[in-house]
Amino acid sequence: AAAAAAAGLLEERGAGSQEPPPLFEEGLYEGQQVQGGGVLAMLDVIHSDFVRLEKDTKAAEDSAQSAYDHFMEESSMAQAEMETTVKHKEKAKSDAGQSLEETNASLSSAETTLESAWAEFEKLKPACIETGQTYSERRQRRKDEIAALKEALEILENV
Repeated sequence: AAAAAAAGLLEERGAGSQEPPPLFEEGLYEGQQVQGGGVLAMLDVIHSDFVRLEKDTKAAEDSAQSAYDHFMEESSMAQAEMETTVKHKEKAKSDAGQSLEETNASLSSAETTLESAWAEFEKLKPACIETGQTYSERRQRRKDEIAALKEALEILENV
């Protein structure tokens, strides 16, 4: 049965099949040693690849370190500038708050003065403006008062 199974694996040649190519026509197979140079050549390739990779990695690290240093320098300058700006704005805010307090105190003082003046005006208003006399009556009273003063002056001069 094993022989029958092995026989089933054999290729059968049909009418259109070709002959297999001849193997090692020129002798023993030696590989591509002429082109490759063997194990030492492979180690040289590995070494050169490692040197190139190391050089590229160092260049990339140097570039990344330079970019990082530049970024940190710019960041520290920007941070210092922002801190200075914050200090100036806090000072301006403090000054504005103090100015607001002074202005509010001045406003309060002015309002107190205005209220006092208004009260005085209201007190004097009846005596000065609302006398209850017309213009002609006030004019006549003034003429009478002037005449009385002249008469008093004559009396004083004759004494």
